[in-house]
Amino acid sequence: MPFATFHDLWLEASDPAVVAHFWGTALALERGPLPGGGYQLGDPQSGLTMNVMPSAAVPMSNLAGFRIHVDVDEAEVDRLRRLGACRVDDDDGEPWLVLRGPEDSELRCFPTPEPVADRRYEIVLAATQPVKSARWWARVFGAVHESAAGGDYAWVAQVPDAPFETLLFTDVEWLPARRRVRMRLATSDMPGLIRYGAAMVAGQLPPVIAHDDPRPSYVMRCADGLEFIVVDTSGAPESARTSRPAKPYMGPR
Repeated sequence: MPFATFHDLWLEASDPAVVAHFWGTALALERGPLPGGGYQLGDPQSGLTMNVMPSAAVPMSNLAGFRIHVDVDEAEVDRLRRLGACRVDDDDGEPWLVLRGPEDSELRCFPTPEPVADRRYEIVLAATQPVKSARWWARVFGAVHESAAGGDYAWVAQVPDAPFETLLFTDVEWLPARRRVRMRLATSDMPGLIRYGAAMVAGQLPPVIAHDDPRPSYVMRCADGLEFIVVDTSGAPESARTSRPAKPYMGPR
C-alpha cells in the first residue's frame, strides 16, 4: 500500500509575479492569484497545479534553484528566450538545451521538430544517494523506480496523479536537497509515513499558506534531506504527527 498520493508542486519565489509569469507561460498553465501574494498555475486537462508562494511565507525556505525537464518544439525554445530565458553552456554537444529562468531556475529542453501537446517531461530532485531516494519515494507513492549504471541518478515512474512522466533524483551539486521546489502530498496514514522515515520539519502551516485545503499541512523531510509538504487526511492526533522531529540537515556527505 502506498503511504501518500501526489497533490501538487510548491515553488518559493522572491518575486512570485515574475516566477509565475515565466513558468505559467513556459509550461502552458493558466495563472490565478492566491491569498498572501502567491499565484496558482494550473492545467484543467492534465491536473497539474503549481503554487508559487512568497519565500518568506514558507517555513524553513531556502533560496536555491530547481530544474524541470520539458519536451518542446523548436519554436517554443525561441519563445522561452523571448520570455527572458538564457542558454547555459553546459550541454557538451548533447541533443538538449539548458535554459536558465528567473531566480536560478532551469529548464532542460528537448527540442522536437513538431509541436508537442504535453511538454512536461520530468522534474529533477536533488539527492545525496539517488538510488536510495528513488527507492524510498517509489514506496511512498506505490510506484516503480529504476537507476542508471553506477547510481549517479535514478528515477521514479508511474506515480499516480503526478503530472510529470518521471521524478528524477540526481546528485548534481548545484541542486541542494532543501531548495525552492517542494512536492505536496496527501496521506491518510501520517503515522505510517513517519514510521517509514519521514520527519517533521515545521509545525502546522497557517491557513493562509494551505489556502485550498482546511486539513492540517506540515513541512516534512525524507532521510536524504529532501523537504516536502504533507496534507494530513488521517485525522490522527497531534502526538502521532510530531513523534519524530527532523534532525538538522547537514548537506551532502
